[in-house]
Amino acid sequence: MFCPNCGLQVNSQAKFCSSCGKKLPIDTPKPATQQPIESAQILVKTSNSDLATNIKRAKNAIKSAVIAGIFCGVLTLIATLYSKIGAAGIDFMGFDLWNILDVTLIFSLTFGVYKKSRACALIMFLYFIGSKILMWVDTGKATGWWMAIIFAYFFFQGILGTFAYRKIANAGEKIDIAQQ
Repeated sequence: MFCPNCGLQVNSQAKFCSSCGKKLPIDTPKPATQQPIESAQILVKTSNSDLATNIKRAKNAIKSAVIAGIFCGVLTLIATLYSKIGAAGIDFMGFDLWNILDVTLIFSLTFGVYKKSRACALIMFLYFIGSKILMWVDTGKATGWWMAIIFAYFFFQGILGTFAYRKIANAGEKIDIAQQ
């Protein structure tokens, strides 16, 4: 028999737990450490539709952030190419390292968000906000602020989606382990 308070195995004839001193019930079939897992299993079984809805919402938020990341990367690439090729004639050697890194970083972080990485989603949001602020400070004009707000919204949704997805996935792994 197991104490429901501390989980210690005690003699089935004992009336009090030798570890915590609590009065023991007449019949305690399982240790207390397994009771929260069982209640989590019951909670998941009774709320599968809620769980499926939450996963779907998280995936939709992640998908929106990925689409925004691809769109942002393509726009940045086009702006970079136009500024180097279109405005000054064809000059491929005019690329500086920052332009290449900027586009590569955007697409890399977007791929990370696609893989449901919380860190990539957070870095993408902070990088986007930081780069817009830096651009506005450098130019002295806050042009494109409405587009920046739209992208920031979708990147923030990516943060919420990846964190929600990982929370649900981690809870699911614990429940799967407990069921085995």
